[in-house]
Amino acid sequence: MPPAVAFHSPAARSSVQVHEGIHWTGAKHRLNRDMSGRFGSKSYAREELVAELGQLNVCSTLGIAECDFVNGAAYLSHWLEILREDKRGIFRVAADAQRAADFLLAFHPDYAARLTSPLASTEGEAAGVTETALKAAVNRAGFSGGYLV
Repeated sequence: MPPAVAFHSPAARSSVQVHEGIHWTGAKHRLNRDMSGRFGSKSYAREELVAELGQLNVCSTLGIAECDFVNGAAYLSHWLEILREDKRGIFRVAADAQRAADFLLAFHPDYAARLTSPLASTEGEAAGVTETALKAAVNRAGFSGGYLV
């Protein structure tokens, strides 16, 4: 992440951190999304759409007003291809975005109790993820005590 002074406001920085946090949830040992796509590919664009929708969800839930689509225009043509090729694709993307948003929000003390723990998921159990290991990873990734820092 760039230093805080690179952003025009703390909310703008938090918005970008949320976007990157959504990507972070896609790792094999977390929510296990396909993260293999190269820049410009359909799978890369799909992951960006997941991140954008997840970012909007988390920002809206937390009341972060400055939640811009970071790369929206750049990926629009790929998103349209995804939607044309798979009529149900938007539902799969939206479901992935919701799972990612819930995963991040589970670390926020005000929202954790409202969500089903991501650790109860099949992916988490299959990967052998423990709550302690997950919290340590979240802290290393720039999250502290459930709050974005």
